[in-house]
Amino acid sequence: MKKLLAAICSLAVLACGALAFAGCAGDGKQDLEYVKDKGTLVVGCTEFQPITYLEGGEWKGFDVEFARAVGEKLGVEVEFQIIKWSNKVFELNSKNIDCIWNGMTITEELQEQTEVSSPYMRNQQVAVIRVEDKDKYTDQDSIKDQKIVAENGSAGAGFGEELSDQFVAIDTQVQVFTELENKSADIGILDSVLAKYYLATPAYEGKYVLVDMGFPTEEYGIAFRKDSNLCEAVNEALAEMFADGSMQEIASAYGLESELIEIK
Repeated sequence: MKKLLAAICSLAVLACGALAFAGCAGDGKQDLEYVKDKGTLVVGCTEFQPITYLEGGEWKGFDVEFARAVGEKLGVEVEFQIIKWSNKVFELNSKNIDCIWNGMTITEELQEQTEVSSPYMRNQQVAVIRVEDKDKYTDQDSIKDQKIVAENGSAGAGFGEELSDQFVAIDTQVQVFTELENKSADIGILDSVLAKYYLATPAYEGKYVLVDMGFPTEEYGIAFRKDSNLCEAVNEALAEMFADGSMQEIASAYGLESELIEIK
């Protein structure tokens, strides 16, 4: 009898747990309604200029202003959450964030795992090297099996892994400059959007050079949970912003207008 009661109690506990889980995960809400109900759109990001960065404790950058403008159209506040880039899809599916919006290169893998928005900006992976090595590292053949670094989980990391057994994944794209400064790396692979911006600043100008290694052109997009209806709503907002010129206005403030992709 005791064994029977114990079994019944165990089943009851399991049933309650299943119902609780169903209440959390199976409430029937789509992402758009979920975001509007809580009143916030949580954006997963890393820091790099001129896309998403903190200055004096305030978030700034093209994607920051862009996301906030879209948030206004959706009627929600936008919050920015720093994430580890290699964990971005896990953070998204765990609902720690609502989207990945941070100069994110659209890849086939991400399109399989997430719902990706219309592309809004062009980019390319490039190499950054110390100026004294400008005649040494000129193409992909010259950097094979050299000390290469790139952000873990980034498009640059994919190229680095293919090119060199000495490739090392690092935490952020900006860390490339630290690795080059310390001579713990000879080549850093990172976004051209970021590289061009940093190499024009006094801290880096004249110390490093950008080298086009012939990597293919990429496109930036925004990732949402698979089959999320929030993606469609954001796409509509992007098209409206391109049509009324507000996207171009934000981009021009960061010198990125020529990189924009027309959204219809």
